[in-house]
Amino acid sequence: MLTFVGEHYGHVFDETQQRFCRDFTTLSFTAQCLYVRLVNRKGALFARRSLRYPEIPDLATALQELEGAGFLGVPELEQLGDMLNFMTRAQLFAALKPLVPALRSSM
Repeated sequence: MLTFVGEHYGHVFDETQQRFCRDFTTLSFTAQCLYVRLVNRKGALFARRSLRYPEIPDLATALQELEGAGFLGVPELEQLGDMLNFMTRAQLFAALKPLVPALRSSM
């Protein structure tokens, strides 16, 4: 679809859109499939442990390829609130305990 749109309507794309099309076509088919799966998910952040796609046999390699090509990355500090939503209570406690020695697991 992207090839068709680029061939017929590429003249209306700005430089960012043209670069996206160029860069996307250089990705492996598996990385392209994963990217399409991710952009169709709700939200902007995803826990790697929740990504299960049987048609993508080597998820780690596809993720590395997308990250290396700039199609995904590590969350920024501004997304801290969203990141905390992925953590369990036990994970939050383990992360905060060294920073807040008085923290109790019952809090």
